[in-house]
Amino acid sequence: MSSKENRENRKENGPPEAPLATGGPDLTQLVDANGANLAAFVKAGEAMLAGMTAIGQEMMQFATARVRDSMALSGSVMQCGDPNEAFRLECDFARDATRQYLDEATKLFGLAADVSQRSWAPIEDLTKANFDRINRR
Repeated sequence: MSSKENRENRKENGPPEAPLATGGPDLTQLVDANGANLAAFVKAGEAMLAGMTAIGQEMMQFATARVRDSMALSGSVMQCGDPNEAFRLECDFARDATRQYLDEATKLFGLAADVSQRSWAPIEDLTKANFDRINRR
């Protein structure tokens, strides 16, 4: 049959039907599994995005507070008439800033650990469910 005859036959009879798969894999299970995988990764991505947003906000708030404290120190030192008092103010500021930076680092590490846990949880849950399903077979 020529190419032209083949096209005319398709116009009259429609496209040829695909042969039915017998004994092949159940494609609905594959589609369902892929949908579950996609959903788990979407949830993981959403958790990561929310967590990174929280970390970013925390860093901005901390930086803003640090700049305000620094500006306040500058004003206090400039108004100070005694060099010993100025030195004490600077030392107090350095001590407080060190404590605040260490506290902030601890807080950020906690937030990062929470982000990691929340991001991996949907994938971990899906993997457990898949292993349970496999073990029931």
